[in-house]
Amino acid sequence: MVGEKVVITRHPALVEYLKEVGIVPAGVRVITRATEDDVRYKHVIGAAIPVHMAAKANRVTEIPLALTREDRGRKLSLERLREIAQPPRTYIVVEIPDE
Repeated sequence: MVGEKVVITRHPALVEYLKEVGIVPAGVRVITRATEDDVRYKHVIGAAIPVHMAAKANRVTEIPLALTREDRGRKLSLERLREIAQPPRTYIVVEIPDE
C-alpha cells in the first residue's frame, strides 16, 4: 500500500505545478515545515526532504529542479517551474539499524 500523499514545500507554485501535471490531486495536504510524524507511512512529494525523514515515509517522490544561480533563493513562478522541473523520481529509503 502506497499511503496517503502529502506535499512538502514552501513554494505555492510547486503545488500548482504538481496538480497541473497530475502528480497530486486538488485538496492534497501541503506541509511547509514537516516533522517525522507528518511523513511517517506517507507518500511524500516535493523537491527534497532530509534522508532521516525520508526513511520514515512509505516512499518519496522528488521533483528535481534544474535551478540556475539566479533561481536560488527566489520565489519561483509556475511558468519558471514548467521550464526547470525534471521528470519525477520515486524512492524508498530504508534506515539500516546499527549492528
